[in-house]
Amino acid sequence: MKKSIITLITLMVSLLWVSMAGAQVLSRYEMAQEAGVKLQDLLRLHHPSLESHSLYFPRNLQLPEGEVDLQLDTMRLEDRPGRQTVPVTVLVDGTAQAVVDAVVVIRKNVTVAVLKRQLKRDDIVALGDIDWQTIQISREGFRYVSDVREIVGKAASRPVRANIALQASWFEEPVAVERGDRVRVLLKDGALVINTVGVAGKDGRVGEAILVRNLSSNKSFLARVMAPGQVVAEGL
Repeated sequence: MKKSIITLITLMVSLLWVSMAGAQVLSRYEMAQEAGVKLQDLLRLHHPSLESHSLYFPRNLQLPEGEVDLQLDTMRLEDRPGRQTVPVTVLVDGTAQAVVDAVVVIRKNVTVAVLKRQLKRDDIVALGDIDWQTIQISREGFRYVSDVREIVGKAASRPVRANIALQASWFEEPVAVERGDRVRVLLKDGALVINTVGVAGKDGRVGEAILVRNLSSNKSFLARVMAPGQVVAEGL
């Protein structure tokens, strides 16, 4: 019995040795190195704004002996930064042996607006304040300014340093009416329109509603700021 078991083990080892004699192991690190170079070339060709930051394969592969080649399918890549997957076909002597999803971390180059000077809160952005820089982002979620019309003429809602990528949320409509200002008031009631003068009860930006005091009647009413020094009230 003991002799039979030893014979069986010897046979299994022999079979394993024979099966492995014509095989090779391709480590995930070797695959990552080769695929990383190919991916960079493909990105430059098809997605020039994207760059591969890192690439990862989940496991090693046992393959037949022969010349190994990797073919990457970048058609599924999205034009965005972050973690994505790339299908990689592993070939030996031109014959496909496996398809493995490589996990790749993508960075994206974007051109964004920056300031040439530091702004204090409520400073107004002029066209001459803006410059352009290309930065690399690793994730989505920030709405960087890519069009000067988004911020020119607007006020900084917070202090903003020079030479940093600008976000649209850092700017707002400037104060068009200040508390105590005399403002032109358009009183509308249907087709009737009356022009008069009032005093603003608080600061207001275009589109905001503020209290205005009528100089003639000394009564206050809500009016919407339409432009610097101008408000409109309806249905009074």
